[in-house]
Amino acid sequence: MNRELLVVGGGRAGEHPTIGSALAAARDGAVISVRPGRYEENLVVDRTVSIIAEDGDGTVEVHAAEGSALVVDADGVQLRGLRLTCDDTGVAAVDVRRGEVALDGCWVAGSSWASLLTRGTGSVATRGCEVTNTSGAGIVITSSAPSTVEDTVVADVASSAAVVGEDGFLTLRRLVVKRPEGNGICVNGRGRCVVEQGVITAAAKPGVVVEQEGSLKVSDLTVQDGANVDLYLTGGTSITIAESSFSGAAVQAAHISGTAKPELRGCTFTGAGRSAVQVTGQASARLVECVLADSPVGLVVDGEASSRFENTSVRGTTEAVAQVSTAASVHFTRFRANASEGAGMLIDDGAVEFADVAIQTAATAVQLSAKAKFTDARISTGAETAIAVTGSGRAELTSSMLRGGGLDAGSAEVVIRDSEIVDVSSDGIRVARGGLLTGIRCRVRGAGGHGIRLADGARADLTECELLDSAANGAHLETAEPVRLSRCVVKNSGGVAVRRPADDRQVSVENLVTDSASTAPRLAGDSGPRPEADTAGPGESSLREAGGAVLDGPLAELDSLIGLEGVKQEVRGLINLIRMSQVRQEMGLPMPPMSRHLVFAGPPGTGKTTVARLYGAVLGELGILSSGHMIEAARADLVGQYIGSTAIKTTELVTKAIGGVLFIDEAYTLTASTGGVGPDFGQEAVDALMKMMEDHRDELVVIVAGYSELMDKFLQSNPGMASRFTRTIEFPNYSVEELVTITSNLCRKHYYELTDDAVEELTGYFTRVPKGETFGNGRVARKLFESMISTQASRLAQNPPARDADFSRLTAADVAPQIAMLEQLPAEETASSDAATDPTSAVRVSRAWRRLSDLIGLEGPRQAIGTALVSLCERRNNRRSLGQHGNAVLTGPRGSGRRELARLYAQGLSELGLIGIGQVVHASLTEDLRPQWPGQAESLVRKAFQDAQGGLVVVDVDADGKPQAEEAEALLAALREHAADPVAVLTGTRPGVEHLFERVPQLRDCFGEWWQVDAYSAADLAAIAVRQLRERGHQVPDEVSAALRAHIEESGENTVFGVHRLSRRLARMAASRTLAAADVAGLANRAELGGLASVG
Repeated sequence: MNRELLVVGGGRAGEHPTIGSALAAARDGAVISVRPGRYEENLVVDRTVSIIAEDGDGTVEVHAAEGSALVVDADGVQLRGLRLTCDDTGVAAVDVRRGEVALDGCWVAGSSWASLLTRGTGSVATRGCEVTNTSGAGIVITSSAPSTVEDTVVADVASSAAVVGEDGFLTLRRLVVKRPEGNGICVNGRGRCVVEQGVITAAAKPGVVVEQEGSLKVSDLTVQDGANVDLYLTGGTSITIAESSFSGAAVQAAHISGTAKPELRGCTFTGAGRSAVQVTGQASARLVECVLADSPVGLVVDGEASSRFENTSVRGTTEAVAQVSTAASVHFTRFRANASEGAGMLIDDGAVEFADVAIQTAATAVQLSAKAKFTDARISTGAETAIAVTGSGRAELTSSMLRGGGLDAGSAEVVIRDSEIVDVSSDGIRVARGGLLTGIRCRVRGAGGHGIRLADGARADLTECELLDSAANGAHLETAEPVRLSRCVVKNSGGVAVRRPADDRQVSVENLVTDSASTAPRLAGDSGPRPEADTAGPGESSLREAGGAVLDGPLAELDSLIGLEGVKQEVRGLINLIRMSQVRQEMGLPMPPMSRHLVFAGPPGTGKTTVARLYGAVLGELGILSSGHMIEAARADLVGQYIGSTAIKTTELVTKAIGGVLFIDEAYTLTASTGGVGPDFGQEAVDALMKMMEDHRDELVVIVAGYSELMDKFLQSNPGMASRFTRTIEFPNYSVEELVTITSNLCRKHYYELTDDAVEELTGYFTRVPKGETFGNGRVARKLFESMISTQASRLAQNPPARDADFSRLTAADVAPQIAMLEQLPAEETASSDAATDPTSAVRVSRAWRRLSDLIGLEGPRQAIGTALVSLCERRNNRRSLGQHGNAVLTGPRGSGRRELARLYAQGLSELGLIGIGQVVHASLTEDLRPQWPGQAESLVRKAFQDAQGGLVVVDVDADGKPQAEEAEALLAALREHAADPVAVLTGTRPGVEHLFERVPQLRDCFGEWWQVDAYSAADLAAIAVRQLRERGHQVPDEVSAALRAHIEESGENTVFGVHRLSRRLARMAASRTLAAADVAGLANRAELGGLASVG
């Protein structure tokens, strides 16, 4: 139906002289076309109309000297191309009281407190407009009805550019604000505001403000060159700001106070006049993946504010990286700071936690008089001190490294565990009067002064610490307070290993390892008594050691071995039993029946030889064996070339072992039933061994070792064997954590350090490496270490480092070649068919391929999936694991059939025996796997992968919101841990997937295939609709097919999902089995009647 057209201006018959007269005559739905000119009138619109400038934007001006230029009290009104100006200082130029007004290409100029106002139930939708005001604000929204402002410029207003107050609701898209005398955007009351892209320039007051109970959601906003503060948050119920930048503020980039609890994600704060970010009052802020740069102070947290800084970095500060003086807690996680001038982090109050942080400064990196915990911290400084603790501060360091500067504990309590201090220009650790240092498994290396210096009145307890390469003394003790050094190593000191005080009665040094002959000289003036030496006899001392009071010598070495807790308990128990038997014999009591011979059963590389050596040494110290030495033997050392020679060789070897331990590795090879090569020679060795063990039962200990199952058979092969070897000690495979620790210790022993990402890669390697019965355990760890240092050498030869420290640093790149080789390992045999004779034919006859071939369109992805299945079969046939080669990225528009392709891919993998079962688990990265709190993503992703094991997991990135770094990193970790089980398919639009890969670039390497679903043609979509209709039992003549194609082309529908919906609607509308072209035409008619735009 044609809409009524009224024309204003021109003076022709039938035309209206004013817009007001045209409005009075117009019916609902009318279009009023206005000829160019200036119209002095007040427009009051109470019906649904459109008012359009006939000759385009800006050719018609509606000017009101008094009253509003436009008042809207109608359901829907559209204005296009009009200039609305008002000189009245008491009312808004545009006043929307009810309904919605759409302003397209309009210019609004006011002279009062607001140019554009919505109230009551009114709302506004602007597009391509410009708003200005000589006396007040630009846009004021107080109505709860949603308003939208798009592609609009608000410039030179005397107050704020956009105000959302009371119950207002405003969405701003691509807003440009220039030179406002007030705020750029202000949200207060219970107002709600959403900002999607925009620029605010040169605001006289804070650029973005949230107060009271307002809520704000911002993405991709730029605020620059403000005369005050860019972001000012004092309240609010929900504030989220993402991917935005704040630069050039005269005072602060962000000021967060009051009760505000914002989340700032992916934002940059640069070039502020004072501080980049301040959190104060009772606010609680969370900054994730933010950058604070080029400001005098990076961040300030004071008052009673609490904050979390995650994946956030501070750089280019000139006064201080951070100032923290809050009564609440502050958390820094994956925090990075770099400052070449000014102070580091000044922490005066509160409870501060650092986890996985890297801080590099010219001055002292951290000065604290509060409580602080450091975990996985890497701190470098050009000053003498990296961390200085003063006043009532307390610090705890775990798995951390200080480089360049030492640790000044002052008079505080400091605990340092599993950490390292290297290349310090002065003392490594200093403790003043009243201070207490607790050190566990720490290392101070290359100190320019003393390794550790304890001033008069200081206390310390050091366990398993290392003080290496100190220019002065290793441990310099000036205190008479309690000091304990237990199982520590002090080597290569320029002075003495341990300098004791004059009064050293409270100094305890236990099991110190040093290269100095004089380990504990006293300071000048020493005249006090020495502590009495341990005068217990050898027997008494050994008994105390065996009982576990003190661990020293070989028993201490045994206790220090990684893992093997069960083995240690067995050996310690056996040693105690042997010694107590000695005591009973001395007391005249009968000896209990027992055998000292042992069976060590377990896989290779688990420390069997080492434990055997230490067992013999302990028995030697206890006097059970005369020397405690160990002789290693294998089959070749015992078995001769001809009958008779074996007994001679065995006797000679056992004779050498008398007084100690004979260790026979792979002993099962001596008998034919368990791996020997003949019935006579090996058995002759066993018989000779049995006789020698009987003849020298008190002078010899025999330990036989090998795989558990084979050793059981070995003992069963000879009745006398089981009676002599009554105790079997099982050596299990090392855990992943223990293997990582073994590798880390090898690195430390050879003066290498592992970066955090290298430790993660090591964990991933030992998690994924096959651990069959022949797994080498510690040998694998040593081989990996040797490979890492070889890879590092090649890497540094090609790209010489700028810093000397890099020569001792092993990174993830040095582990990567070994992880890549895991994919080349032989795949485990499976009972299912592997299409070994002809993979191509196997794919072609599979049900999955037939169903793929039945799909309409999708030629590219179909062929790519077929090729991938053939390639994976060939890898398996060559006994190579699938690794990442089975993982695929599947991109295309929503509704394009990605889910169906993934399902058929899983079916093909299952039919060909490439995965155990054909199940498919779907998970959305931005919904199912999005964490509700930091750290949850890892658990969510792990659960999805565990549910999909044996099948295929489909991870979709297309749901609302963009995946963040935590989900992406958790996905990367799961893909590395679960290589090929399950197979993973990542689906989404190409921009969505590319955004994910930009977050974590390493993800791209986890997928061996990338399949793109291109847009369907109208003919393909019509064919899909026809097929679905026929599957529902309809007959579809050719003319109906043609009409469907024409309808699809006209509607612009381009997805399978949309076509399925269309065919279902058509099926519901059809009056008979045979469809007619009129049925398709009915779809178009219903679409036209289905909805009427309220405006335009």
